[in-house]
Amino acid sequence: MNERNTAETTLFENSIRWLLVSVFSLILLLNVILWYSSHLERSSLESAEMGERAVALHKAEAAVRYNPFSVSARFVLAGAQRRLGREVAARNSLQKAIDMQPDNYLTWTQMALYERDYWNEPESARNHFGKAYTLNPQDLMLNEVLKLNE
Repeated sequence: MNERNTAETTLFENSIRWLLVSVFSLILLLNVILWYSSHLERSSLESAEMGERAVALHKAEAAVRYNPFSVSARFVLAGAQRRLGREVAARNSLQKAIDMQPDNYLTWTQMALYERDYWNEPESARNHFGKAYTLNPQDLMLNEVLKLNE
């Protein structure tokens, strides 16, 4: 009976070790994926600054593939799409960010900035700036924008 208890204890300990190693490996893999997505976002922006629009788009699309839950990756993708004249795709990327995080004032702010600065939609921009302001009335930029629009 003593040998059986020892064998069961060893089996249990090995199972726990395996479980811990698996959990640690998954956490490590997730962190690497998130880091790589962030790296691709920065690299996309650098490519855009150098005028490499198609490369910037490719990297932004990859950033979204690696982290489809990142609104910042969607913002970078929208910028890359807009620079290539893909306005509908850019709007869809920004709308996806809003759909993912409707309570994040930055998603509404980004949409409003594009509407104001690129798409000549001042009324829609004003509405979206207002929505962003209701979510974060402490944001100084939003306060200034809304004052200028009065």
